[in-house]
Amino acid sequence: MQSPFRFIPIAPYVYQPEWTKQVSHDHPFKDGFNGEFQLTISAQSPICVGGKQIPASESAPGRVCFYKTPTGEYAIPGTSIKGMLRNVLKIASFGRMEQLEDQRLGVRDISKSKTFAGWLTFDNGQWQVTSCDYARVHQTEIIRHFNINDEFWKSKLQSAQSRYNKLGGLQNVQFSQPHANKQGGKEAEKLGSGECSGILVVTGQPGADSDYTRRGGKKKEFVFYNYQSSNAEKVPMETMAAFMQVHEDSSEWKYWKPRVAQLGQQGLGVPVFFHKSPQGEISSMGLAYMYKLAYRNSLHGALNNSSRDHLDQSKIDLAELIFGRIDSSADRSRVDDRDNSSLRGRIGCSSALLQELLQTSIQQPTVLSSPKPTFYPAYIEQPNPEKAYKTLMDSDARLAGWKRYPVKHSHDIPELDAKVKANKKVQVELETLPAGANFSGKIRFHNLRLIELGALLWVIDFDRNDNYRHNIGAGKPFGFGQILLEARDFELQANWPHEEPDEVLLEAAREAFKQRMQSLWSELNADTDSRSDWLKSPQIANLLAMCEPETFSPADLEYPGAPKNFVKLKQDQAHLPPPENIPDQRLNIDRVEAFEPGLERLIKAGEEALNQREQARALAEEKVKRQLAKASMSERQIDC
Repeated sequence: MQSPFRFIPIAPYVYQPEWTKQVSHDHPFKDGFNGEFQLTISAQSPICVGGKQIPASESAPGRVCFYKTPTGEYAIPGTSIKGMLRNVLKIASFGRMEQLEDQRLGVRDISKSKTFAGWLTFDNGQWQVTSCDYARVHQTEIIRHFNINDEFWKSKLQSAQSRYNKLGGLQNVQFSQPHANKQGGKEAEKLGSGECSGILVVTGQPGADSDYTRRGGKKKEFVFYNYQSSNAEKVPMETMAAFMQVHEDSSEWKYWKPRVAQLGQQGLGVPVFFHKSPQGEISSMGLAYMYKLAYRNSLHGALNNSSRDHLDQSKIDLAELIFGRIDSSADRSRVDDRDNSSLRGRIGCSSALLQELLQTSIQQPTVLSSPKPTFYPAYIEQPNPEKAYKTLMDSDARLAGWKRYPVKHSHDIPELDAKVKANKKVQVELETLPAGANFSGKIRFHNLRLIELGALLWVIDFDRNDNYRHNIGAGKPFGFGQILLEARDFELQANWPHEEPDEVLLEAAREAFKQRMQSLWSELNADTDSRSDWLKSPQIANLLAMCEPETFSPADLEYPGAPKNFVKLKQDQAHLPPPENIPDQRLNIDRVEAFEPGLERLIKAGEEALNQREQARALAEEKVKRQLAKASMSERQIDC
């Protein structure tokens, strides 16, 4: 399966730093730092960090304009930079996936079990459905009987509400005795005459063909009849809860909800379709014949299957300690036993301003879209490609992981097909600055421990590896927004008296973070056959693979295309290529111990790392000198 995004597996363990309850803005850490440094950002591909957005119209596509400061300078907002770094640190340090709404998604029900129809009412504090018979009726019959213009019905009345408004609400109609169709259902004809009487029910969008002869498109509506008030059945609370979770924000329910009481007084209700359990109870219900059925598992339920730690609000991970935890209901400067809901960050990031005078470009129109979380071949972990898909109907379903767009070694906006090209309202143009654009800003920090400063430096430059890139802004699926970061010009103020130069302290900070992550991963895997190298953990291996431009071929990082292609992917049992290097993650979380290597030991490690880097640089420079000297020699000198 081709897709511009991939997923990094969710860690089955959340690391909560041992010093969590000691974090404070007022009480300095023994190995803490205050200070700031310059953050330079170099665009490796065209970049569009969104500012003002111009909506699309019938005649022109929308536009995402590049962000500008109040003084009119092109810049990357500090909030965007912090969000990008925070997300990377969440993955790198086994953090919580906490910003996930607990939705219970719906799937279009295409089961072969018998479908019933009835009227939903609310009486004496209880939702109930009074069942009735139903028959299909062709839309041409409705158009003829109510004398509605055919084109107007199809092009202007594109919702159930608009059609009911045109019809004047639920209408009683006469029709001929229903007859059986080839699918075993019932068909009603001769609307407006006949011996039968019922209520016309319209759902979904009308068909697109004026003569309604072509395949595809919805061509039939319904007539509900044989209504008997004695057939009322109570709707179980869990069934009604699932119905509300799927339909509460839908335009159809917003139309029906304020009319429930009035319809009940008229002896009717909201027209619904439903299925029954083997025990005869109403097990699911919807506003269309093939309605959306609530999945058994919510998103939080699937996340809980990876690790309940991700839903534990009492846990605070390393990214939250550094960048803060947002909670509008509280404003605390430290974490204590009483309230872990809010934590003020110890990092401040300015906007990064463009450093040269460059002209922006307007890219060709495109459509910024993405599969929805209901596309289970991608968003739900599929452990066995040979077996049927896992979905949120399965009790053991797990989320695929952290969604990321791998960087590419090229950038390209594909041409739109003719149908989409003609529809300006779905198109958008990106205003971009070119590759090579340079930005500069500052990051200020307060009372960061060595390990915390080291974590920040690691996620900025991936331990000084220029092969790995971040991506930011709009257009990431097309290869836009690829950037390299560099931290430089440090101003450090340590919380303890010291004689070591800043370079040694910075190396010590980097070593502190890497050693903690390495020891943590080794402890977690102490009793398993999994690899104990932190850089080869599923989380880090996949993160780095997605930051490396040469990992994926361009063809593998394209959208499947038209909606029908997504349907075909499901039919073909297609899967995203599995993430790299996934060992069996049956981790021994009881083995994790506090990590405190000592300040002197870390500084010594920093000195050794700095010496090794300087030696490696000297060797590289000497090698270049020899190559240049050799290249300048004549063939005779070489022979001698």
